[in-house]
Amino acid sequence: MALSMSVSAGKHNARHNTDLAYRAKLPNVDPKLSSLNFTIRDEPIGKAYDRIFGKSLSDYNAKQRAKGHSERCIADYHAKVEGAWSADSAKVDSHKKGRSNVPKPCYEYVLQLGDRDTFRKELDYETAKEIFEEAVSGIEEKTDGAIDWFQVVLHFDEPNGTWHGHMAGIPYGDGNTRGLEKQVSMTQALKTLNLKRLPDLQNLMMGELEKAAAAHGIERRLMDCDRKHLDVPKYQQAMRNYNDLTDKIEQKRSRVAELDRDIKGKERTVARLDRSIETKTKRLNSLTEWLQEAEKRLDEILPNLAEIAGKFKNWLPLEKPIDILRRLADNPLIARREVLAAIERDKAGKAVRAANKSVGDAMKSASSEIDALANEAQAMMDARSELEDKAGEPDRRQKLPRERLILARFSS
Repeated sequence: MALSMSVSAGKHNARHNTDLAYRAKLPNVDPKLSSLNFTIRDEPIGKAYDRIFGKSLSDYNAKQRAKGHSERCIADYHAKVEGAWSADSAKVDSHKKGRSNVPKPCYEYVLQLGDRDTFRKELDYETAKEIFEEAVSGIEEKTDGAIDWFQVVLHFDEPNGTWHGHMAGIPYGDGNTRGLEKQVSMTQALKTLNLKRLPDLQNLMMGELEKAAAAHGIERRLMDCDRKHLDVPKYQQAMRNYNDLTDKIEQKRSRVAELDRDIKGKERTVARLDRSIETKTKRLNSLTEWLQEAEKRLDEILPNLAEIAGKFKNWLPLEKPIDILRRLADNPLIARREVLAAIERDKAGKAVRAANKSVGDAMKSASSEIDALANEAQAMMDARSELEDKAGEPDRRQKLPRERLILARFSS
C-alpha cells in the first residue's frame, strides 16, 4: 500500500495543539473526535526554556554581577527572545527590513499521512498512531543535542483533513563566548546535525516518517502539483533541482544583504562628510566675519598710529624712538597679512589664533620698548636734578606721565 506523506513548517500555537476547549470552537474540528487526539509530550515553552537554558542563564547573570554590570542580567530568557522576535517580525510586516540574525523562539513542523479524500479507507487509527509515535521517536533520536521537542501532539479530530502530528522544538547551540554559553540558534543546531538548510531538516524528518511507515508495510506515494503520481527517480531529480534553486536564492539574498550593508555604510559616510562640511562652512563664515571686523578696526587704528609717528619724527631727532613707533605702526599690518595667510593655509580654525598671537606679540613688544624708553627718560631727569642740586639749583624733580617722560628726555 502507498500513501502520500509530508513534513511542512507551521506556526506554533500551543492552544491549537492541546487546548480542547479552544479546539472545540474551530470550524474544522469535530469535538466528538477530540478524544482520539494523542499527546506525546506537552511542556509549556517557558518551562522548556528554563530547563534547557537555566544553568547557562544563571552562569551568565552571575558573571555580569561579578563584573559590576547587574543591568545586563536577563530575568527571563524566553521573554527576551520572544520580545526580540516579535519586534523583528513587526519590521518585516511593515517592510522595514528585519530578520537581522534574530533567533526564532521555536520551530513547529506538521507530519501528515495520507490523502484527505482516501486515507481513512487505506489507514486505520491504531496503525496511524503507531507510525506517528515511531517517526517522532526516530526524529528525536536523530536531532538529539540540537533540537529539544517540547510539544508533540497527534490530531485525529479534523474530519475534513488528514491525520497529522504537530512537533514544536527549540533549536540550540553550545559553546558560545558572547552572551549565554547555550543559546537559541537554528544555525548552530543545523551545524550540529551536519545540515546546511532548513529543507535538509525537513528531509531528515521525512526520512523518519517514511521509515516508520515502511515498518508497517506502507510506501510513500509521490505526487506533483497536479496530484499525478511521480516515480522515485523523477521525484529525487525534482528535489535536487529544488535544492539547487534554493541555494541560489539564498546566495542572492546574502549578496543583497551584503550590498544593503555596504550602501548603509556609504550613506553614513556621506552624512558624516555633510556634517563636517557644514561645520567647516560655519567656521569659515565666522572667520570671515571676524576678519572683516578686524580690518575695520585696523583701518581705524592705523591713521592714529601714523599721526603719532609723524609727531614723534618731528620732535625726536634720534632714530631709536622713531623706530619704536614705526614698528608699533607697522606690526598690525604684518599681523593682518599673517591672518590672511593663515586663513589660506587652514580655513578650519587656525586664523584666529595666528592673528591674536601676532597682534599680541606686536603690542607686547611695543609696550616693552616704550617702558624701557620711559625708564631711560626718568633716569635722565633724575641725573639732571642731581646736577642742579650740586649747583645750588632748587629740586624740581617730579613724577611725570610716561608720555611726558619720553618728550622730556629729548627736550633737555
